[in-house]
Amino acid sequence: MKQTTINSFFKSEKKPDTSSNGNNSNSNNVNNNNNKNNNNNIDDDDYDFFQDLDDEDLGIAPPSTKSTSTPTPTPTPTPPTSLSQPGIVASSTPSLSLPKLSPSKLNLKNIKTNLINNNVNETKPTAETINSIPDKSNPEIKITTATSKLSLTTTPSKGKIDSFFKPVSTPSSQESVGNNSNNNLFSQFEKEEKESKSTSTPSRPKRAASAKITNNNNINNNTRKRKTIDVEEEEEEQEEEEEFTQLKEQEQDTKMELAEDTDTSNLDDFKFDSSPTISSSSKVSTTKSLSSVSSTSTTKSISVPSTPSKNKKKPMDDDDFDFEDDQDMDTSSPPLTPKKSSSSTSVPSTPSKNKFGKLSKKETEERLSFLVDIKDSLQRGKDDPNYDPRTLYIPKQAMAKFTPFERQFWEIKSKHYDTVVFFKKGKFYELYENDADIGHQLLHLKMTDRVNMRMVGVPESSFNQWSSKLIQLGYKVAKVDQMETSIGASKRQSEKGGAGKTDSIITRELTSILTAGTLLDETLISDHNSTYLMSIKHDDYNKQFGICFVDVSIGSFFLSTFTDDNGGTQLETLLLQTMPKEIIYEKNAIGTEAMNLLKRVLAPVKPIMNARDSLTEYLDPLETLAKIKEIRGCIPDDLNEMKNDTMALSALGACVSYLMDIRIGKGVLDQARFKYFNPLDVENALILDGQCLVNLEIFNNSTDGSSEGTLYKLMDRCSTAFGKRMFRQWICRPLANKALIQDRQNAIDHLKSNPSLMQSITALLLKLPDLERMISRIKSKSSKIQDLISVLNHFESIHNQIDSFENIDKIASNHLKSCLLFDNNQNNNIDNNNNNQDDGDEEDLGISQEKKTYLVNNISTNNYPNLSNHIEKVRESFEYDRENDQIIPSKGLFKEFDDCQEKIKAYEDKLDTHLQEQKEFFGSNKLDYKHMGKEIYQLEVPVAIATKKKLGSEYQIKSHSKVVNRYHTPFICKVLPKLLEERDTLDVLSREILKKIQENFSTHFSQYMRAVQCLAQLDCILSLYKVSTQSTIPMCRPEFLEAPRGFLQIKDMRHPCISSKATDEFIPNDLSLNTTDNPPSVMVLTGPNMGGKSTLLRQTCLLVIMAQLGCYVPATQCSMSIVDRIFTRLGANDNILAGQSTFMVELQETCNVLKHATNRSLVILDELGRGTSTFDGYSIAYSVLNYIAHHIESLCIFATHYQSLANEPAVIDKISTSYMTCQVDEEQKKVVFLYKLAKGICENSYGLHVASMTGLPKSIIAKAEEKAKQFEKESTISSYIHGTIHKSELVKRIASSFASKDIKELILLQKTLLSKNNIDN
Repeated sequence: MKQTTINSFFKSEKKPDTSSNGNNSNSNNVNNNNNKNNNNNIDDDDYDFFQDLDDEDLGIAPPSTKSTSTPTPTPTPTPPTSLSQPGIVASSTPSLSLPKLSPSKLNLKNIKTNLINNNVNETKPTAETINSIPDKSNPEIKITTATSKLSLTTTPSKGKIDSFFKPVSTPSSQESVGNNSNNNLFSQFEKEEKESKSTSTPSRPKRAASAKITNNNNINNNTRKRKTIDVEEEEEEQEEEEEFTQLKEQEQDTKMELAEDTDTSNLDDFKFDSSPTISSSSKVSTTKSLSSVSSTSTTKSISVPSTPSKNKKKPMDDDDFDFEDDQDMDTSSPPLTPKKSSSSTSVPSTPSKNKFGKLSKKETEERLSFLVDIKDSLQRGKDDPNYDPRTLYIPKQAMAKFTPFERQFWEIKSKHYDTVVFFKKGKFYELYENDADIGHQLLHLKMTDRVNMRMVGVPESSFNQWSSKLIQLGYKVAKVDQMETSIGASKRQSEKGGAGKTDSIITRELTSILTAGTLLDETLISDHNSTYLMSIKHDDYNKQFGICFVDVSIGSFFLSTFTDDNGGTQLETLLLQTMPKEIIYEKNAIGTEAMNLLKRVLAPVKPIMNARDSLTEYLDPLETLAKIKEIRGCIPDDLNEMKNDTMALSALGACVSYLMDIRIGKGVLDQARFKYFNPLDVENALILDGQCLVNLEIFNNSTDGSSEGTLYKLMDRCSTAFGKRMFRQWICRPLANKALIQDRQNAIDHLKSNPSLMQSITALLLKLPDLERMISRIKSKSSKIQDLISVLNHFESIHNQIDSFENIDKIASNHLKSCLLFDNNQNNNIDNNNNNQDDGDEEDLGISQEKKTYLVNNISTNNYPNLSNHIEKVRESFEYDRENDQIIPSKGLFKEFDDCQEKIKAYEDKLDTHLQEQKEFFGSNKLDYKHMGKEIYQLEVPVAIATKKKLGSEYQIKSHSKVVNRYHTPFICKVLPKLLEERDTLDVLSREILKKIQENFSTHFSQYMRAVQCLAQLDCILSLYKVSTQSTIPMCRPEFLEAPRGFLQIKDMRHPCISSKATDEFIPNDLSLNTTDNPPSVMVLTGPNMGGKSTLLRQTCLLVIMAQLGCYVPATQCSMSIVDRIFTRLGANDNILAGQSTFMVELQETCNVLKHATNRSLVILDELGRGTSTFDGYSIAYSVLNYIAHHIESLCIFATHYQSLANEPAVIDKISTSYMTCQVDEEQKKVVFLYKLAKGICENSYGLHVASMTGLPKSIIAKAEEKAKQFEKESTISSYIHGTIHKSELVKRIASSFASKDIKELILLQKTLLSKNNIDN
């Protein structure tokens, strides 16, 4: 058998080979060289062309049953034959080069059909005489032919479309040997071309390539050579089947997309990134197909195999695009019976289009001209202050020119122009135009052109990976999904009586918009901490704020209203506690100071800022409550209590509106739990304001902003994600209730004395996933079936473990006991409204109702809910088919599902019966069904058996290998579509049933969330236990005592974070404030620079925080009263955004202390007054110290370098003095810091010694010492004049000057005395 071989392909841009000679050896050399270097002559453009050819273009017919499995060697070509036809010049060069012919001028389809039919029928290919083909548009055409080679040589014409001839051989009926043997063949070409012009418009592939065609026995694989080694037949068959499956699925998907991308007047460009292959065997390779376009239809006619009785047009699945990183395919596709196009009217090609339907660059720019001068939906330009970047204006005339698919895309994109839109196409998500630029530049995806737009794409399976990268970069990501399958689309169109222009493609909808603050999918959430979306309602005139912040992953809404001070203390505290990833604010309504504070505080997280219209996108309180009632059926009790708080409800309305816009509002609100939040809840918690969180480095250090060396990093030993989230809230708001603190201490002591219980709890918690978020996804019906099964399995394991604990009722800690005992008195009735949001009854611990809001996140006094019965009921409602990843409801629960299963079973039984009938017909039991991807129920018949039967055309061959043929019989063609339709229905029902089962689970949603809260609190208690007992430094249980005023007494106090990391021994210190040993509550702390004063201040505050968390503290002994608030004035920072200097910021923080501190507060002031002149700074420091000591009487450590403050007569009796010790080497000008606290005043700050230690030049140090002595003299005199030192101090200076015979100083002192007398008089 002789076959035709494609020797090489050349780009259309290359100059055609028009040379000719009569040397036979040259012809052979050229042919051999072309075969040898086949792959080198093929590029992506050539492959793109093959992707676009369909079966109808190739004219592929079923193979003969007599075909052999081994190819015949390629025959040696014969010398070329000269021709004497008009317009045709003989050439000895064995090549074929084509001009840019218009498809309407030459019917390539019929040429290729005849040539391929000749090859399939296994006739011997011979040359024939070729008649001239008149072509007015291409007078330059020259055709040469040889016995085994056919060559057309042309001169490219500008503006014409490249064409390509498939290498084939002639039918045996037309075969003749002679120099003019091609006359009949080309006469047939010309006849069929005339018929084609009146019946259909030829397909327009994306690109064409000139090629050389030779009559050989093999169709060569042009991407890689086919293996020639002998292998076992079974292995070859399996490989061929897999190759066919890949190519066939790709072909079917491509056809649907081409139908979507085109209308009656435009066949859009189509491009692949990876190249197809053409395999050499007895099979004929099939490629991507383009079908004819009908002028009377709005949809593309798809050329696919079909039953003889029906010629039904149906939408196909979207294409599986080949991208750069995809693997090359080496596939062999089966011959298919050609199907005539349903189009009956030809449509002339549009002159303005080139490359088979792709618009020119100029026309593309005209169609997308609205992207040049961008305007919003109200036609406002970017320079307009009211410009809305979220929308895009598209003129109606531009929209009218789009294809249905383009229109579908731009309708969505125009409403979300500031969002990167991932558009689902088959098994890929695609980005177009500006979004494609982002994907190309930031994600390094390959850029290409399709549907007349720039495009990049990613596989469906890696959507989360790519979208998460964009989200981390601050972009919003919109996800547009297909809402139906191809079968569903076909069914929908059939019900409507056909496809119209607007519904001719698969329906797609915007399903969600992913933003940094509203992520629900666990694969997109980067950490375990809560991620907040915050909305702000601001009344700038009254300094009033309404705040709503929500963690959508667990459905927790927090509402707050407060009137802030000029420094924005409460707003700053709230921001630092939550650190929201996304902010909603009123456009042109928020105050400048508030906006600057948002930018300054949230700079590390770089939140998304959403400016929303206050009239249309901020729902008023009534609208907000109505929307929630619409979704939930009622208004939750906790929210109903806040119905008169208009500011908070307005902020909630903004959140609700935004969540609805991004398509997650219904799911989030359905599970929402509403709580009131007070950022400065003095009644119930130890208040740590924003400055305190920053200065004490609670969550982030001041060096690089990371968590290294922070208190949270040290104390967070939680095992679960939901435990970590709760523990962060514990640290933000330590307890201020003695009973609750001691209860946590008792829990630690019990775990310490019962290691087996501690180990059991640890083992239980370590294996738990993020149950809180999983339950929330189940409630919102967005979870996978695996999530539901995992939740049920883990809760079942938890119940078994808790049930095994013994002697739990003997635990002294009510908190720990409540987490380990079942609540057998709970109401197990189904709560359809899920309004039971009370997580605990506080009466057992004597907690007042007012403290309930705070305790929701800090303690649960209800026992662990017993959910065993409910878990069992949910389990009994379904079974999970793990192999097929399918949920199967129990019999009788869902009648529609049962009926659908029965229909599927009936169709499958019929097909099995048909298989038995076919086995009887063929007389063999070797027949079986073969499922290959989407091509299922292929009747597999061994070739040896098939050849014995003369099969008619009713046996449609679907694929074959060397040993088997695979068919679809008329019965299979009739039953299979019905089976597929029922299976599609079953898939839809399965999704609906999953939602029903999730609803059934969610009837006990509040109980499941309460169980998670118990587990989270158990995890937090265990974390406190680990910090208390597993530290490398001494730890003690602090003792809390009742006292009329605050007091603090600590022995051997250490810094918890430094001690755990320090390589050397940390120097411990004792501290006593307002105790019997040290009655004053105010301490003035002095000492040298770098002497450890700031460290002592911070470690005192951290110790108080740890103690009121219920944890042990780094000391050998600690007794204290409850502290209500910690104030810190540390460091020197300016606020450039607010136009505030360092000194201004310093005084604002001091003002906050004086306004809010009480006699139970802990106040830390470090070097107050250093931001201005010496006299001004000293005066302010003295005044503040005097006010705190006489009026507030809080626990205060006042660190300063103004040593004379300690001798001020007005405060000397109200303060104690201490200093950080050191040793000084005057000769070497060095200071050895001892870091030990001692009573008294440090006589010098030793600043010059520290300067010398830094390496400053000695001359500068000497000059500084001289000036320092002068300042010291003047400051003594000035201090006496101002009454800040006693007269005895001045007398001492006079005596010292007289002894040293310092005449100048004596004269100065004399003048001072005279000046003082004059002031007194």
